[in-house]
Amino acid sequence: MMPELLPDERELERRIRIVHTLRKLGKSDVAIARSLFVSIEWVQSVFDEDDWQHAQSS
Repeated sequence: MMPELLPDERELERRIRIVHTLRKLGKSDVAIARSLFVSIEWVQSVFDEDDWQHAQSS
């Protein structure tokens, strides 16, 4: 059985929360990308938590 190549909505939200948490802990985008096995570009594309919450409420 082959795993999905694209994460579903819940998995994507979970990864974004992890990125926010690790940034608060002072981890670099490179370290976050390596720990989540995603590209550095994807991590850099994740908005800061304040921006994310503002976008959700709009």
